[in-house]
Amino acid sequence: MGILFIDLGEVRTFELNGQTTLGRDPKNDIVIAHPTVSRHHGLIEKTSDGVYVLIDFNSRNGIRVNGKSVQQSELLQDGDRLRIGHVRAWFFRQMPPKLPRSISNRDRGIIFKCECGQRLWSASDTAGMAVTCGGCNKSIEVPEQSCSTDELHAGTVTGVAVVESSTKQPTVCAVCQWPIERGEKTHQCPACGLDFHLDCWRENRGCSAYGCSQVNALAPKVERPALPSGTSSLMVDPSSETAMMTSPAPAVEWGQAIVALSVVSALLGLLSFGIPCVLIGLVALGRLIMVRTDRRILLLAAILISLTGTLAGLMISRFWWLQKPLDDWGFLTQWWAKLEW
Repeated sequence: MGILFIDLGEVRTFELNGQTTLGRDPKNDIVIAHPTVSRHHGLIEKTSDGVYVLIDFNSRNGIRVNGKSVQQSELLQDGDRLRIGHVRAWFFRQMPPKLPRSISNRDRGIIFKCECGQRLWSASDTAGMAVTCGGCNKSIEVPEQSCSTDELHAGTVTGVAVVESSTKQPTVCAVCQWPIERGEKTHQCPACGLDFHLDCWRENRGCSAYGCSQVNALAPKVERPALPSGTSSLMVDPSSETAMMTSPAPAVEWGQAIVALSVVSALLGLLSFGIPCVLIGLVALGRLIMVRTDRRILLLAAILISLTGTLAGLMISRFWWLQKPLDDWGFLTQWWAKLEW
């Protein structure tokens, strides 16, 4: 059974068996509550051959094994040093009889020099990562191994400048309240000077300090509607103004209105020889030909209802007013013959 040591302020031990997910989300098998760790950061899977495979879920800050970035997947070897985001971890195939010095925070690290002459120290598993020089405050990449003894003693600076000094208080993000780690993308509020993770600044849409001019600086701008001439802004009710900005005036759906009128005219035309249906049918036909914005299916339905209501109105009105039988369709034949003539 695999063993994973993770430095979460104190080194904790986790057993690996089958598939073990890593991430900040509480649903993961191993929860790493750190801002540089993605919600679903990666996976360690034990194959049927007993091999452990590390898979990166395309996380934001990635995973490093022995200082090298994991592109998609990586076979884990006994004693590998991992960086999950900026969190240190160590992998072993089984519990080692003696813990390495690096786990007990006695890592010899990498000693190198900056261009300004300052000697620097960084952890062994940060090779290839960017750190800040304590002398000139410039960003410099950590080499793969320490410089030669002659180069280290050639400078005028004595001692070693530790990049992450234990006595220096780390900068804390003003939104998530997590320390801002070395190499993370940050943003400083131009108004009040507070420091933020860049992602926290974007998700918060600006500064989090009460009264700062940069609060909601990234929020989308809402254009206020122009007031009628002669109207003061003090005379406008804020609630009504908000409703004007957020609730557009509903558009008139002529197709639905004409269908409703065709149904009403069909009922009225039962005793009026279908005349209301004829009028509504002509209106629907005119809008079908002239207007392209109405829904054609509604206009066609209104025309069909009007035709049906006209025929029904003729039959029932003749029966009601003229005492003609309902099955007498001779008047339609006579009317059609006159039209042909």
